[in-house]
Amino acid sequence: MSARAGGAAVLLFLLVWISGAWFLQFPGNANVVSRMALAVGLATRGTAAIDPFADLTIDKARLGDHTYSDKAPGMAFMATPVVALASGVLTALGRSTDLVEDGRLTWRFHWLTFLCTVLTSGLLTALAAAALFRVARDLGGGHGAVMAVLAYAVASPVLGWSGAFFGHAAAAALLFLGFARVRDLTAGGRPSPARAAGAGFLLAWAVVVEFPAAPAAAVIAVYGLVRGLRRVRRGLPAALAAAVAGGAVAAVPLFVYNTLVFGGPLNLGYQHVVGFEGMHEGFLGLTAPDPWVLVEILVLPYRGLLWLAPALLLAPWGLARLWRRGTGGRAEAAVIAAVAAYFLAFNAAYHYWDGGWSTGPRHVTPMIPFLALALAPLWRGAVAQGALAALVLAGAAVSVVCAGTSMTVSIDYPFPLADPLIPQFLAGDLRFSPAVLALVPLQRWAALLPLAALWAVGLALVWRLAPGGGAAATPSEGKRNQEGETGMSQGDVATLAGGCFWCLEAVYLDLKGITKVVSGYMGGAMDDPDYRSVCGGHTGHAEVVQVTFDPAVISYAQILDVFFTIHDPTQLNRQGNDVGTQYRSAIFTHSDAQRAEAEAAVQRAAGLWGGAIVTEVTDAVTFWPAEDYHQDYYANNPNQPYCMFVVAPKVAKARSEFTALLKS
Repeated sequence: MSARAGGAAVLLFLLVWISGAWFLQFPGNANVVSRMALAVGLATRGTAAIDPFADLTIDKARLGDHTYSDKAPGMAFMATPVVALASGVLTALGRSTDLVEDGRLTWRFHWLTFLCTVLTSGLLTALAAAALFRVARDLGGGHGAVMAVLAYAVASPVLGWSGAFFGHAAAAALLFLGFARVRDLTAGGRPSPARAAGAGFLLAWAVVVEFPAAPAAAVIAVYGLVRGLRRVRRGLPAALAAAVAGGAVAAVPLFVYNTLVFGGPLNLGYQHVVGFEGMHEGFLGLTAPDPWVLVEILVLPYRGLLWLAPALLLAPWGLARLWRRGTGGRAEAAVIAAVAAYFLAFNAAYHYWDGGWSTGPRHVTPMIPFLALALAPLWRGAVAQGALAALVLAGAAVSVVCAGTSMTVSIDYPFPLADPLIPQFLAGDLRFSPAVLALVPLQRWAALLPLAALWAVGLALVWRLAPGGGAAATPSEGKRNQEGETGMSQGDVATLAGGCFWCLEAVYLDLKGITKVVSGYMGGAMDDPDYRSVCGGHTGHAEVVQVTFDPAVISYAQILDVFFTIHDPTQLNRQGNDVGTQYRSAIFTHSDAQRAEAEAAVQRAAGLWGGAIVTEVTDAVTFWPAEDYHQDYYANNPNQPYCMFVVAPKVAKARSEFTALLKS
């Protein structure tokens, strides 16, 4: 990532982390107490029993003479060192460490919950926001990536859940961080075993935090395997072994905990839950998905997600755009759709589908960063940009209301947003974190002003850093931003990949109407790549030429016909003896009109070559010009062996078959 893009990612990380820390959901919630009690027991008494907190939570399991948390233990495991450190500091200072007095939670418990939340849910959400920015830049450009981050971390219930010691926001972040790591590993080249182990750990730890994350983690793992088989030439078995090892490392604490507490590695606290009889239906409360529940958790006011995150209304549109990009986005669209479909089906099949005391359908929270990723490609065209900006702004306002009042509204309210949340917010009855109460000398709505100021300044800086992924915008990017999707406004720039760029450059420089040809790189995961790293297969880029032309002299369709004549579009990730993903066949389109032309050209090429065409048709992303010595390479090095035996025959073929297009 370039310095500018890295700066934008860091700013977004800080803004999201601070935003999550600005609010704290009620520490006395039964779900929170159950998880915190386990962390306190492990850190201070060396036991998993939560007996001192048994009367303060209804979320518990009973086994023998002791009470235990019924929750997945991942959040408590992460909080244990925080609790141990805080208790040690209080003891060293001679202060009381009592968290319960006279049957009530003390202020120390509130502060401790805040610290644990900020360093788990809050921190992971901020890291996922930075990862989302990086992935979304590849799929939708810099400003599209910023909008995706806002839709995820600010304009959805994630803002409130990142300030709660629940597992939802943390599981969402871990799944997306694992997805981003898997995507990077399989971009091309030899994957790092250490990074692969990290990806396996992240996906497995998401399950340790929230058991329902397991199928989603499996979807991401399958995505990585398929993508690796297609793109990675060396080191895939070692990476797979490392990923499995990383997952095993994450699973060990869970299996040990389950065995010591519940009698077996796969025995769960939910099997011994107290007072929730619905958990004994089907498999731990899961039966067949109920279509009406699906309507409830999406659109109806009681638990409808779209009331709280309206930008997600546009996710299907974004998914369609990703799918149309072919291999440059279709796999990601499939993962997004599969993850979202799973969590919706899970929630619709769960006996306690409404989440009890909950603002919105909390069980689907882990799908939100994935759906937000689908919004990045929408930042193109005035209509799409206007709709996305308006819905993100509306979602941000709703999220501030919810995070500032309560993410755990009673089941007694049929439309929680309308009553009690908005009236409570308008009355100034807001809940801020202990840190804000201690450090910000403002009350009620005024305490939101410093946060708003941070976002105003920070977002302005991020917006300046984000375009083009941190590089100067290419001619095509500049026109796309100005003119959107209409007509052939991008028709004066074509970006093509078909083997070594020396060949394509030499051919197109011969044609009339071509005003400029620049060799470079596109479609990879690394900013500012160099020739050595691209040729090593380490970046995922393709060697491309960016051709500037006069459409009044030569059409885009003619340029594509030449393209399909001078290279073999039936060879996957190679051209002759040039082997690797950097030599793949691809058309990077700059508008919907270009995409339509490209797809028609692929059909013509199928008839010409009589075989399956493997050419990718995908949206153009950041173009990185190659080193100076690659420009005009054939003209400057006609006697170089590669030029004599590979480039020259292609130039001769083009001159023979496209005589009418040659410059006089």
